[in-house]
Amino acid sequence: AAAAYYQADGRAETAGQEAAVKQAARTFSQDCVRELGNPDSLPYLGTEQAVEDLERFRQLMQDETFWLYGESYGTQYAQTYAARHGERLTRLILDGTVDLTLDGLQFYAQQAQAFNDTLVAALHACDDDRACAGDMGGNAVAAYDRLAARLERRPLSFRFPLPEGGFARREFTFADLEVAAAGQMYAEDDRMLFNRALAAYASRQDPAPLARLLYLSLGLDPQTLDAIPDPSYSDAIFYAVECQDYGYPGATPRERAENYIRAGDPVEAAVPRLASLFYGDLPCAYWPNATANLTRPEPLTAESIPTLVLGATADPATPVGNRISVYQR
Repeated sequence: AAAAYYQADGRAETAGQEAAVKQAARTFSQDCVRELGNPDSLPYLGTEQAVEDLERFRQLMQDETFWLYGESYGTQYAQTYAARHGERLTRLILDGTVDLTLDGLQFYAQQAQAFNDTLVAALHACDDDRACAGDMGGNAVAAYDRLAARLERRPLSFRFPLPEGGFARREFTFADLEVAAAGQMYAEDDRMLFNRALAAYASRQDPAPLARLLYLSLGLDPQTLDAIPDPSYSDAIFYAVECQDYGYPGATPRERAENYIRAGDPVEAAVPRLASLFYGDLPCAYWPNATANLTRPEPLTAESIPTLVLGATADPATPVGNRISVYQR
């Protein structure tokens, strides 16, 4: 379900694209819960429940106080625990910090901009490397934009070399480019691989290296394109938690989806690349047990708890501005 959803075109610039984005989110929310296989567990998967599980575990371990470290989503978890049971913490470490006072629409607008900025920075790094720039055949941002414009008109058909030998006729779409680009923005080595793959297309018109990164991001077998389950991660659990942690305005799924799409209009206009990431929480408009509570947590002050707040300028998933605002409070 996740592989199919992430390959859907995430643009919402026209009425037809908006309808398609909504339908993809609706279908995913249904198929993902069906694959989860235990919908009765959904009410117990939000962060507020999870931090009480931690508190119960602390009691069972008979620890009076402890240090708590959270990374990325873990910073949401750690801040929620600190707000509820701060007297139990002697130290707090927030790494890749999320500002919980932001609502989902505000957070995803910042995240979409951060992914664009990180992509541009990675491409500029190619310009500064003689070998990379030579393979790219010029400005790397321009090379990316040319490919994106080409794919916006129609998919690329190409021969993909199969791991077990031979070739298969495949297509590479605009949505595929965005999935591959976004998936490679998390670390320096991944950004390097994306530059090399983009240069392969720029110099040889070969999208196969980009397709390999796409299949890696989606968890697909490059031979068969079957989904390979990841035992360490669950998209179902992600949305089960996310859709209880963030509420979106609207009395019905249809209203919530329409309000979400309208909130994306200024993001589409302002963010030139990867703006579709703004719609990351759109399945929450249709998700079972999604919260209707739009209230955001009060700013965490963590009084009497020495706290280290970390962020990285090249971390697009948790934009560095979140870290600054949490630190300042």
